[in-house]
Amino acid sequence: MSGDHRGGIAVNAGDVKKAVKAREREIVSFLSKVLQTPSVTGYEAAVAEVIAREIEGIGLRPRIEEAEKGRPNLLAEWEGLPGPRFVFNGHMDVFPPPAGSEEEYGGPWSGRVEGGWIFGSGANDMKAGLCGSIMAVRVLKEMGFVPKGSVLLTCTCDEENGGWLGVKHLLGKGLIKGDLGLNMEPTSLKLLLDHSGIFRARFIIEGKGAHASNPSEGIDALEKSIGVIQGLYELGKRLEKRSIPGWGSPTLNVTTLHAGTATNVIADRSTFSIDRRLVPGESHDEAEAEIMAVLEEQRKKDPDLRLVREIISDRPALEIPPDSAIVKAIEKGFKDLQGKPLERMKARFGSDAADIVKNTGMPMPILGPGNEDEATSVGEKLSIEEYLAAVEIYALTVARLLSTRAGSDPHGSSPRASSTT
Repeated sequence: MSGDHRGGIAVNAGDVKKAVKAREREIVSFLSKVLQTPSVTGYEAAVAEVIAREIEGIGLRPRIEEAEKGRPNLLAEWEGLPGPRFVFNGHMDVFPPPAGSEEEYGGPWSGRVEGGWIFGSGANDMKAGLCGSIMAVRVLKEMGFVPKGSVLLTCTCDEENGGWLGVKHLLGKGLIKGDLGLNMEPTSLKLLLDHSGIFRARFIIEGKGAHASNPSEGIDALEKSIGVIQGLYELGKRLEKRSIPGWGSPTLNVTTLHAGTATNVIADRSTFSIDRRLVPGESHDEAEAEIMAVLEEQRKKDPDLRLVREIISDRPALEIPPDSAIVKAIEKGFKDLQGKPLERMKARFGSDAADIVKNTGMPMPILGPGNEDEATSVGEKLSIEEYLAAVEIYALTVARLLSTRAGSDPHGSSPRASSTT
């Protein structure tokens, strides 16, 4: 039997497909349990317990790491022979279900399986991808596979809120290290090597309240905000003129504005937020400097302007070398499993993968079941076939990269062992 020899067995695409097929009921049942457990951002503790029990059941020891009580991150490592570390990264939190979801298929947390679909909020973004990585480890372990290296499962909280209590916390403590990896955000099983960066910020402008009949006695925070916002919109128009081949232009939008407490009172406070999308080649420092230049210009016009800035998200752009070993392994495995070439894509969203790549240098492309647009739909659903295909791809990728063959290395150079947490 041809294939990649690991721990005395051979693993090839056919073996992986048979192993996943034999465990289909358990693989789907796990996703259903996770979907039945609500985990809107800020409330990830319950789903972390469900996932931890599954990880224990496949013989690994889960570790909880919290930046804030009740906001768990979950890590577990499958250790084999000395060698490189492969990192799976996914998040446990999901968007709040849209209005009307309670009317569809038993509600947003049903986990119902029907007609080749599985229903539930977060199925696409990204509980299926996260569960798929854990099931890939289970499949390989039960096949008798022994990796030359290790596989680190990282299940984070707070991703939809910028990752401050999740991936950023783990990276800050040095708990995510490795040689190569994969993030399972939804891409409809296309390979994502590049995505835009994000800079989001909230601005608070302080004024002084007064009755609307005596405006001279107050300081109108809303009026002061309008001048700043106009300057930011003008910056956004200038950004639209910067066309980057293959990407289009960077963008800046003012997305929220809240001011005042009553219709007959001058606003004593105004709060607005912005969303700035970076294209590859731009840095957060450059983007922030342009924004701050607008604010400084407004301060020159209005020396009494009192403004506080809060950064909400500062996700870097993702850029993965297309010739890296992880990319080659995924593309070869996909073709062997699916019988067709793997499509590539680009996206204008952020991910935890970009923070990991920036912080550690490891190549971590993105490939996952589902699509982001479906993640905010009423009656959210995911194709079970696509979910199972993801498990196959993840398992075969690990089997081929954590090889016992002499000279095998995820970076295309000499073998090396990575440090452990």
